[in-house]
Amino acid sequence: MRKKLNVLFCLLVLFSFFFICKRSLIADTIDSELNDKLQSIKSNELISVIIYFKSQSDLKPYKGNPSDVLNSLKNTGKVTQKRMISFLQKEKAIGKVKEFRGFWVINAISVTLDKDTIIKLAKWPEIKNIFLDGVISP
Repeated sequence: MRKKLNVLFCLLVLFSFFFICKRSLIADTIDSELNDKLQSIKSNELISVIIYFKSQSDLKPYKGNPSDVLNSLKNTGKVTQKRMISFLQKEKAIGKVKEFRGFWVINAISVTLDKDTIIKLAKWPEIKNIFLDGVISP
């Protein structure tokens, strides 16, 4: 009986540790302004965000050759955004995503989606940051 309690206790500690680490990863990915907004909306309410990917083009080898720089940026965006675009198309079909657009220059996607989907995407390892989208004025 004591062994079972020890095993159960160890599993509980491991689960707690995993949960805390996951929450920390999400908090590191979601911008504080977006996090505040997420606290005030319903799970099915749509919100516009910009999702930045960790992977960025290494442009050092392309000094002085603009077409190679552009090709590298486009290729990085195409490769790293492929899985996300496929996921967003599926989510759009069921009403969780309204619209999206990829930006290869900065390797990011602008998307209008629901709160639950934002939280799912924040757990993806290839995502660097998710920010609230908005109009920037001079």
